[in-house]
Amino acid sequence: DQHFAGDRETAIASYMRMEPPAEYKGSASYATTKQFVAWWAAELARRVPEGMRVNAVSPGSTPDTNAVRNAPFFLRYLMVPMLKLVPGMSHSIEEGAGRYLQVALAENGDSGKFYASEPKKMTGPLTEVRYEHLDRPESQAATWAVLEEVTGAAYEPAESAA
Repeated sequence: DQHFAGDRETAIASYMRMEPPAEYKGSASYATTKQFVAWWAAELARRVPEGMRVNAVSPGSTPDTNAVRNAPFFLRYLMVPMLKLVPGMSHSIEEGAGRYLQVALAENGDSGKFYASEPKKMTGPLTEVRYEHLDRPESQAATWAVLEEVTGAAYEPAESAA
């Protein structure tokens, strides 16, 4: 934000497009993308009709997906196989996918939340993740506006049937 005089939309757009001063740094870019998804889901949750739920869910560490296909050699062929051997550092694709179902099928579930493993854990029980930087309606709205501009797709809620 320091480079953009507080203009959140310009800062978010710069990062999404990797325009200076934004720089691609693997894990930082990954974390920022998760933050954008959480903000977008929270904003979408405010826009959909009552009775619909929208949440962001982290599948946790699921190394058997293709997520690391473009990762550096060291990560792809040494670190990921080692993670699979250490208990609690990864889980199966089925377990990762099950996390989405767990949130979707939860009774009395809230909307607009971000669910993941406990902070600093790669797997484990899902919990609602709450950080001050995630609970910023102004950043959620800015992310929404930037995504509309970048994609050219605007959300228009359907009118309810009378």
